[in-house]
Amino acid sequence: MRQGSSWLPGAIGALIGVAVIAAFGGGVPVDGEAAEQFLLGAATLGRAVTEFVAVGFGLGLVMFGAVRLAGHRRERRAAAAHDAARLAPSAATEVVVSFPRLADATASEFDDVPPRVPASITSLTEAQVERQRAERKRAEHHAGLKGA
Repeated sequence: MRQGSSWLPGAIGALIGVAVIAAFGGGVPVDGEAAEQFLLGAATLGRAVTEFVAVGFGLGLVMFGAVRLAGHRRERRAAAAHDAARLAPSAATEVVVSFPRLADATASEFDDVPPRVPASITSLTEAQVERQRAERKRAEHHAGLKGA
């Protein structure tokens, strides 16, 4: 059984379904002719609703069992695979590494290139301050151009 899963919600659902079926499943006593016709129609509707709820409950119960069975089988397969992997002798993996046929020890094509410098890391606050400074300089420059 998976950790964290519980049978309690399924059991509560089953009890609610049984209670609904028991409540709607009983017969209705009738006295008068008009009341008899009305109650007969209501009883027919009640039976239809009861059958609908019962079929839904039955299908839900079957699906609940199917999901639990599938989960149990999946866990059993995973445990078997884990045990098989743990007990199997470890096979050496073959790694193929290709080397260049002629190694250029001089590396002359890299002599003129300056070494790469790591990029500086700018924090969000620094970026905001720099952006504000640039906006201020642009505004001052723009104001200077308008005044000239």
